[in-house]
Formats: sequence, C-alpha cells, structure tokens
Amino acid sequence: MPLATTQKERRMVTVLRNIVSEGGVSSLFRGLNITILRAFPVNAMIFPVYEICIYLCQTPSVEWKVEDVFGSSTT
Repeated sequence: MPLATTQKERRMVTVLRNIVSEGGVSSLFRGLNITILRAFPVNAMIFPVYEICIYLCQTPSVEWKVEDVFGSSTT
C-alpha cells in the first residue's frame, strides 16, 4: 500500500473490507495451511531444546554427558 493513500484508506477495517470485497472471505486465510505446517516442526524442536536447557541449568556440576540428557544408547 503506497504511502500516498489517505489515513482512512490505511485503517485495518478498511483494508479488511477491501480484501473481502475483492477476493472473498477465503482470501483472508490464503497461506494459512503452509504456515501451520511450518509451525509443527519448529515447535517440535523448541520443546525438547527448552527441556534440555532447563536440565543443564539445574545440574550442579559443569561436566555432563550426553547419556545423562538423552538416556543411554544401546548402539
């Protein structure tokens, strides 16, 4: 939206009305599916990283092993 537009034309309600009048209500949700799909892997990684950081901050010793955080590996 160019800055040459009036303040009234830049209000959110006016912009939403223009979007709905030009493309219908479905145009408000364009791109939502891919945004939701993108959010799942990100949030799936944030939670365990946060838990590991909390664990490491609460551990009294500076030295820690990967097995302490992730459990013992059987490989």
